Amino acid sequence: MGQEMSLDSCRQSLKRALLTANSDSVATAYCHFGEYYAYRDIDSARYYNEKGLEEIRSSGMSISSP
Repeated sequence: MGQEMSLDSCRQSLKRALLTANSDSVATAYCHFGEYYAYRDIDSARYYNEKGLEEIRSSGMSISSP
């Protein structure tokens, strides 16, 4: 597993992604929040992962299953 991002890093990543309006970057930033909260607050983890999926769906990108 890679190095865990801090909450501040997650916030900065999302802020930069929103400024560029790049859907892939926004979705990735939301998923970083989901990873951050995975073992801290499962409800927050789910919320941010769902936000990432919504961003992907709204942009028209496809979601592939493993």
